[in-house]
Amino acid sequence: MEPVVPAHVDLFVKLNSDPEVMRFILGRGASEAETRQEWSQPMGPQTDAARGLGYWAGFTVGGTFLGWWSASAFREDDRRAGLGYRLVRSSWGLGYATEGPD
Repeated sequence: MEPVVPAHVDLFVKLNSDPEVMRFILGRGASEAETRQEWSQPMGPQTDAARGLGYWAGFTVGGTFLGWWSASAFREDDRRAGLGYRLVRSSWGLGYATEGPD
């Protein structure tokens, strides 16, 4: 896995365009503009590699894009932490949602 950077957004555009991937989020595939808007904020500064926090793009050993994962720490104001992921359909059912790629 690697921290998400602007160069990953084209991969996320393709991921989000799949209506099945976005079924329970939008009920349809997202447009390129919607995806670029979604990713305009969570780049760079939110990632704290030493603590494993932020947004991470995952790839197979051969370099095939699998999706993204996120982890956020407790927030001082409301004590919420967050975990998230969005995966390409070809990686569903392979354990990546719970463990991520090595």
